[in-house]
Amino acid sequence: MLSFFNSYRKTQFIFASILAFVCLVLFYSLDVFFLAFIHSFILVMLKALALLASVASLAGIGMLAVRRSKDSSAPDILIDSLFAGSLIVSQLLFVLSLLGLLHQFSIIILFLLGIFYFVFFLRKNANGLLHLFKEISSFVHSIKGLSLFAAILACIALLIPFLAALYPPFFSDEISYHLLNARMCLEEKGLVPDVENPYTLFPISFEMLYAYSMGLWGDSLPKLLHWFFHVISVLLVFRIARKGFSSSRAVLCASIFSLTPVIAFYSATAFITSGVTAFFLASFDKLLDFLKKRNKRDFLLFCAYSFFLLVMHHSAVMFILSFIVIIVADRWKNRSFVLAGKKEIFKAGLLFLVISFPYYARNISVTSDPFYPVFASRLGCEEWNSFVDYAITRQFYFTKGMGRGILSLLLLPVNITFRFKAFSTLNHDMGIGPLYLLLIPLLIFLKGKKSFILRPITITSFFCILFWFFLMPHFGRFLFPVMALLCIPLGASIDELLNLRNSHLFLKAAGFFIAVAMTFNVITLVQTVHPSYLLLLVTGQFSDEDFLREVLGPEYLAAWFLNRHHEEKDGYVAFFKDFSPYYCHPRSYSFYTSPTLSQTFMTKERIAFISQSGYSGKELTNCSVLSKETILGQIKALGIRYMVISSKEKEKIMNENLDYIIRNCRLILKLDDIFIYELE
Repeated sequence: MLSFFNSYRKTQFIFASILAFVCLVLFYSLDVFFLAFIHSFILVMLKALALLASVASLAGIGMLAVRRSKDSSAPDILIDSLFAGSLIVSQLLFVLSLLGLLHQFSIIILFLLGIFYFVFFLRKNANGLLHLFKEISSFVHSIKGLSLFAAILACIALLIPFLAALYPPFFSDEISYHLLNARMCLEEKGLVPDVENPYTLFPISFEMLYAYSMGLWGDSLPKLLHWFFHVISVLLVFRIARKGFSSSRAVLCASIFSLTPVIAFYSATAFITSGVTAFFLASFDKLLDFLKKRNKRDFLLFCAYSFFLLVMHHSAVMFILSFIVIIVADRWKNRSFVLAGKKEIFKAGLLFLVISFPYYARNISVTSDPFYPVFASRLGCEEWNSFVDYAITRQFYFTKGMGRGILSLLLLPVNITFRFKAFSTLNHDMGIGPLYLLLIPLLIFLKGKKSFILRPITITSFFCILFWFFLMPHFGRFLFPVMALLCIPLGASIDELLNLRNSHLFLKAAGFFIAVAMTFNVITLVQTVHPSYLLLLVTGQFSDEDFLREVLGPEYLAAWFLNRHHEEKDGYVAFFKDFSPYYCHPRSYSFYTSPTLSQTFMTKERIAFISQSGYSGKELTNCSVLSKETILGQIKALGIRYMVISSKEKEKIMNENLDYIIRNCRLILKLDDIFIYELE
């Protein structure tokens, strides 16, 4: 009996020990998880505060330039100031970069000045803002039915790309030129043209805002800034829709726009699509106000935003032309072709010169083509022409998607909905969801509904879609602004359908289908943002470095190795592969397309070397002029110590020059198909 009791106590002790050990492990694991989550949450909040501070400074700077009208409300002042401030900051930084005077100190001064005026505005308009918050609260409580359901999904659709924007940049366009241009401006105290990366001569006005945020907070904010302009675009859709329809219907229109998967997906990147969409909607909004009120202030703001669109992306020309068509149609309807007074016309022309002249003059001086690369082959851009003639680029610029015929035009809504392939030069780069298919059949419910905003929306959408379809590369992101406008008649027609009094069962079925389509869009969006990685990143279980290792693979590992190896030895890195040296801390030279090894990253040191060596730029691009020994000496004189090249690229561009250089190097690392050499 005693032995049984002792064995029972022994079993109890062993069981209790195991249970205690398991509890200790769980407690430790949960404690680590909890601490990591708290740390990650604090970082997210700090980034959100930094974003709000940056946006507030932009709005504050805009308040110095935007003249307030008597009927301007606090939201109107804030939105106008934000766009005006963004325009002013972008222009100032670009001019400073041209002069080689872009210092972080100047960015901090702009930031402090903007914050000061923004705080002054808050103190002066405290009562008005408090009243605005009360109105918003009462309005939110009044939303019902499908509009409420869509608004809830819209909040989710805005939160998901916000969290995805916390990812470090990894898309090719982000780290190859959008953010690389901004970083180069800060490092070089200005923007130096680069033959091997001709994107430096594209319109880069929005990248100047990236440089502004990077100068304040580093690399963590540009993607969040791009996402914020997407939020502003959603608000502008609501604002435009409310000019012609009820507030509840405007909520549905804005929600449909925010639920478009591909638009929400791009908002989480450091592209320029959200910036172009926001400035287009701001221009369109001011155009509507001008056509209705004939206000000089609205006309000048409309001109400023429109001209800024031109130096943000070349595709904006179709938006400007559509605005001209709208104005001509309005003048024809009113039997008057007087647009505005002579003073306003003169001010608009002056605005055009101030905004566009720095960009076009820079391009003319470098390539002789102000709209590079659109007319590069016709205007004779010499060495800059290699980019236009490059096979991949030619495919990019002249891609026809799924055809340009009449049948393809008629099938366009179906193709961009069901035949979507992301980041493809052969198919439409879109995934718009099924809701847009309802637009054409549902427009019958808006027949006879008079709203002065429907005519300009119809003209702009029809003109831009035809212009894009027949004359532009078939990338769907160029049509994001048009899709924002189409959400307004789509939301209005859906609301009109659901408010019919007949066929009650049919209306319930239609409402259910629309709700399912909205939910499908949210699910599609979740699937595009690496949800498993996102959960680990937000909870602190996944670092930025872990994510980049998973997504970029050997390319990031090569940069990581060079960063570690470079601590011991000094020197530059030359990349002979079409990927960005964005994550490589040592100064880099990029040989993107040149097989001759005679074109290099056009930094100030490079320009100085060219002038000292006696070679002209044209001679340097001719491989027959330079011997292999001269090229090797040129590379060493530039301070290049390391070379990175892939096996595929090595086979493609291998020649006597490259073989001679490799034989004078030592292989220090091989990562899959990537080779890293060190010059001896």
